[in-house]
Amino acid sequence: MHDIGAENPFIKRKWVFHKTYVCYQCPAEDVRVVWSFLGTPHGVIVNGTSLSKNRRFVRPRKLIHVRKTKVMPIPERIEPKSLADYLDVLTKAVFQAGVSWKLIDDKWQAFREAFEDFDPSKVARFTEADVQRLMSDQRLVRSKKKIQATIHNARTLLELDRKHHGFRNYLHSKGSYEELSTDIRKRFKFVGELSVYYFLFRVNEKVPYFENWLTTIEGEHPRMREMIDLARQTDPGAAC
Repeated sequence: MHDIGAENPFIKRKWVFHKTYVCYQCPAEDVRVVWSFLGTPHGVIVNGTSLSKNRRFVRPRKLIHVRKTKVMPIPERIEPKSLADYLDVLTKAVFQAGVSWKLIDDKWQAFREAFEDFDPSKVARFTEADVQRLMSDQRLVRSKKKIQATIHNARTLLELDRKHHGFRNYLHSKGSYEELSTDIRKRFKFVGELSVYYFLFRVNEKVPYFENWLTTIEGEHPRMREMIDLARQTDPGAAC
């Protein structure tokens, strides 16, 4: 097999795969080197990694100028200072469920403007007219069920805050993570197990060790793993 990683200076770190070609975006230049591949019995190695048993790469055929893409920052833990902070994180969990996290992150400032900076006392008073207003706002990802869930969740958050003399007291009122997770999923709408873990982690509450928790749900969830890895790098003693 032929290692093409040693003969081209553009090959350093990251490859982008497509159906008919593989390309690498050079970190120093706003260009991509495109390698076409052909069916062949020979395998290919790029920097010591085998890519395919039935494909080989030919020499670079052309340079394609591309726009530099914005990379989504990895979500970090916060210390909530108000109920609005809790509703902000919870709503982000709701809207990014089943959707690209980057898509939601790119629109999040518009979400904050449309939802009154996630002040729960204001969102809780939203009416059907507000739902229609949000559904017509082209800056948002417009899901009527998720919009209605956010209004319901704002009302629930206020109720729990009053009942427990502080929403954080509610979060500390259960005997275990599993009990709290079950109660949150029962009370709040459009919040599943993945969203509960994301929410509690982001607002700096205790969560199970990530690798153990991951065995209880389906999928790999690489964005969640990035979030956990960043927290561990920032705080080596982080219990996650």
